[in-house]
Amino acid sequence: MNRIFRVTTLALTTAAVSTGALAQNQSYNEPTRGFMLERGTTAPNKKATVDLSSGGDQDFGAGVRLGLPGSELVLNHSRISPYETPGTPANQGPDPSPIYQNEALFKVGLRPLQVGDDVQVDWAGYGAVSHYDPDEGNETYTNMGAGAAFTAEVDRFILNFNPELVYDDSAENDASDVFMNLGAGAHYSLPETEFGRFEPGIELNLTTRENYYGDSVDPSLMIGTRWLYNERVTLDIAMVTSNPEGYRTDASTEVSIPGYVRLNVAF
Repeated sequence: MNRIFRVTTLALTTAAVSTGALAQNQSYNEPTRGFMLERGTTAPNKKATVDLSSGGDQDFGAGVRLGLPGSELVLNHSRISPYETPGTPANQGPDPSPIYQNEALFKVGLRPLQVGDDVQVDWAGYGAVSHYDPDEGNETYTNMGAGAAFTAEVDRFILNFNPELVYDDSAENDASDVFMNLGAGAHYSLPETEFGRFEPGIELNLTTRENYYGDSVDPSLMIGTRWLYNERVTLDIAMVTSNPEGYRTDASTEVSIPGYVRLNVAF
């Protein structure tokens, strides 16, 4: 009986040690963005990630990220897409929606900044363009944007700051054709588990944008968690979202479980 007990104890101890070592050595390939903000890193050369979103009508959705030497190319992330003009007052008609969600964003990783003795800030600059020229009608739009992203890890906290300037060629009436976005986010990296790692967090985006009627647009907010499921799969799950749909004045706050989900797969 004692022998069986010793063998069982040894087996359980070995399994626990192996599981702990596996968790500690786990390597993840998470995307170079947060819930909705860019981060100050770029994808490794010849590495790619693809997004698939569901469970919400957020304006930021899917995208493809292709790693290049010291940089990356981001396709169809919907950061600067032109919007349709609303036809009725804000409280009497549907919100405008993106005319389309095609755009290209080129992001360049820059030399990290050292803050004090222990904190390193990764940062990157980027430019984006979105062009729309339909066969029917006379409207042609070319939107452009430029921004920077700063990311630092401090005591398991992942802190992010993302300023951005956007030119909106589709703006009409009193809407802003040039505006600034100021994004900030904080995530906390929890200890490893047998089923991956969780990083609960919050992201907020303030904007100077004014809508079609000249009213200030509300901030965007997302609260949820990032689930690093394995080395290839990352899930962003936002249970609380507040988003001015179509860049209207009033944000629509939603609380749902599981909520807005975006799946990212690395190749």
